[in-house]
Amino acid sequence: VTLPATTTTIEYSALEYTGTIPTEFGLLTDTTRLNLEDNTLSGTMPTELGNCEKINGYLSTASNMITGSLPTQLGRLTKITTYFATFENSMTGGLPTELGSMTGIKAQFNHGGMTAMKNLLYLHNNKFTGSIPSQIGQMKKMIKNVYLSTWYLNYALRSTPLSPPHQATALTTSHLTLCL
Repeated sequence: VTLPATTTTIEYSALEYTGTIPTEFGLLTDTTRLNLEDNTLSGTMPTELGNCEKINGYLSTASNMITGSLPTQLGRLTKITTYFATFENSMTGGLPTELGSMTGIKAQFNHGGMTAMKNLLYLHNNKFTGSIPSQIGQMKKMIKNVYLSTWYLNYALRSTPLSPPHQATALTTSHLTLCL
């Protein structure tokens, strides 16, 4: 697939794509939304995705077969306002502290005529290890829902201060739900 460099939205959800995420997506610096979820993409997440600094909607690589760790370069995606999702993959390693730079996440949902704001960071059903970086709890625009289920860590929450006013209201793991 060849895309013009000025492509702003990439919606490749549930299209049965296989292979790896092309590093060339990092050349699409005008992209504002990138959805690759529900395919069978494998390999690691390209560090080049961090070059898509204009993403101001969402980035989802959820429900694939992606391995390896989250690139620290994703911390450059500070304009994401809806959600960041990489759940249901086989990602490993610790969470980069740079994820704390995603300070604009604030999704708006309409349910039964009611509009609700949710702040969503979906990282569950992976094989991440280590402690939860304190930067995630100190995000300036308050992440209200952080999903971390199937989290292989030492539950080092005491080293992760989630203090007001930048306080997560729920941290979920496969064995622990912490509501603050």
